[in-house]
Amino acid sequence: MMRAVLTLSVGLLVLGVSTGCRDAEPKKAGLPRIFVRHFNPDELGKAPTHSQVVLVAGAARTVYVSGQHGTDGDNQVVSQGDIRLQTERALKNVEHALAAAGAKLQHVVKCTIYLVQGQPAEACLEVYQKAWGDQSKPPAMTLVYVPALIRPEFLVAIDVVAFIPQD
Repeated sequence: MMRAVLTLSVGLLVLGVSTGCRDAEPKKAGLPRIFVRHFNPDELGKAPTHSQVVLVAGAARTVYVSGQHGTDGDNQVVSQGDIRLQTERALKNVEHALAAAGAKLQHVVKCTIYLVQGQPAEACLEVYQKAWGDQSKPPAMTLVYVPALIRPEFLVAIDVVAFIPQD
């Protein structure tokens, strides 16, 4: 199984490099190029909220942001019971976390949303899509329903992975 995963990973890397990677950052003197390629294979269908596959290769800094909730700077929950407002705040917290590492939402390649069972996914996804705007290349995204989060008043948690091209 491990060999198959490694083969697939190397195959995707070669595919990304050999296809020209139109999304690549411009090459800077002395640094390898970073390639960011978004795939939406016909076999998987298209979604306005996310890309099915994102390939990153080359010199980049990786940022991992822990699950962010709808809390303010004092760790107090904003708008208890309101999934839209908690999602907005969680995404704002993601932006603050990314900024601390020198990244922006545009650098995010993977987003995972943990939504408490019973909350409307549509409301959460509307806020999510608004935050990302009309990007032609949104990040890969997974939404998972969970029975509960760390605190009972939390309705949503969002974590992301971002890649920043090396300067």
